[in-house]
Amino acid sequence: MKSFLSRSFAVLFVVLLSISSLVIFNVKAQARTIVVPDDYPTIQEAITASTDGDSIFIKEGRYDGPQKQTLVINKSISLIGENTKNTVFTLYPDWDYNHFPNYPENYFYDTGIIVRANDVEISSLTILTKTVPSNSETLVSGGDVVTIGNKTQITNCVVYSGFAILEGSNHIITGNTIDYFLLESGSFCLISNNKISTALRVMGDAVSNEIFGNLITGSSTGLLVRGSNNLVFNNTITGCDRGISVFGELDECYNNIFYFNELSNNTLGIDMMARGDNLVFFANYIANNDCGVAVRRDYSPADGVFYGNSFVDNIVQVNTDLMYVFGDGRKEIAYHAGLFDNGTFGNYWSDYGGIDVNGDGIGDSPYVIDENRTDHYPLMDPYTTTEITIPSFPSPTIEPDHFPTTIVLTSVVIIAVVGLGIFAFFKKRRS
Repeated sequence: MKSFLSRSFAVLFVVLLSISSLVIFNVKAQARTIVVPDDYPTIQEAITASTDGDSIFIKEGRYDGPQKQTLVINKSISLIGENTKNTVFTLYPDWDYNHFPNYPENYFYDTGIIVRANDVEISSLTILTKTVPSNSETLVSGGDVVTIGNKTQITNCVVYSGFAILEGSNHIITGNTIDYFLLESGSFCLISNNKISTALRVMGDAVSNEIFGNLITGSSTGLLVRGSNNLVFNNTITGCDRGISVFGELDECYNNIFYFNELSNNTLGIDMMARGDNLVFFANYIANNDCGVAVRRDYSPADGVFYGNSFVDNIVQVNTDLMYVFGDGRKEIAYHAGLFDNGTFGNYWSDYGGIDVNGDGIGDSPYVIDENRTDHYPLMDPYTTTEITIPSFPSPTIEPDHFPTTIVLTSVVIIAVVGLGIFAFFKKRRS
């Protein structure tokens, strides 16, 4: 009987040890580093062979994506290029075209890459789409990089198409050179220090994001904002038809703060056409535009508050036209709104001719924009500050990927209970 019990306890120990090992190591498998082209000749093959947590290191070279397909990333992996300039990934998504009478054919590509998984990182790659179909000399658009997961990180990449966040939260998009960027419905995202050559669009379902340090040049609308609770700061926007355009109804564009942005050499610096509350423009540098600011909707003049801004050498500081003339010849009556001080503090105007007798930095006479709008506290010098109090909107955070302690502890408890049960059973038999 003693020998039988000894063998039984030995078997029990092995079984429990095996179960615990399976539970713990299957919960979080050890991550691997897959090297392209050493381990697999193509990026697609490396992605197929990878599992959650793996890193795919891509050596310098030129690599092709799958033909007439969208590359799908449905695993939590990292794609890391050796060198952005010399690690080039060319996409070949399927393409189509629209043709309308009296217009040239409009070719476009399907999505180039779609990120479906959470915790995907793409870094140090040049990503481009083959831009000319084999039977046409017409350039095409599309082939975008799109994410619908959570916590996607795109850093230090050159993307010769666009990037779009259609769903999810806690994305980090920083240090990239991108044609255009669409933030459709993401939240708690950091969009920073990118060079964008066409447009950055923040749409109605994009909330509680931080957009800062970006350089946007030469587009029709540099930065378009329609979402809510967003912080937009330290961006440089130049050479656009509209530098910043803000529009939307009461329930889709509100609580947006714009500060420390530089808007220069645009046709229109800021185009404010939104109805929402708490749209604040503070300490922006608005210079050398054809028109500095236009606030144009037919409702309360209080929509849009401007203070601490520097209006410098714009041909027209604030739009006061009686009619708007659109590119197609249409005309509309021009409505003007906006507040240009906060009750104690106004803006700097390069064409202000007033004096400051008491030396408090605020002009003794108001700066009159039109019969309905006046800056009652114009500043004598451009406003400079490194500090600003921001409303308590939620700040974007990236949650750490914790080891699943709860699962492991639960498994250990179950194993212990089973072990005690078996021990009690054999003890009872021996007695």
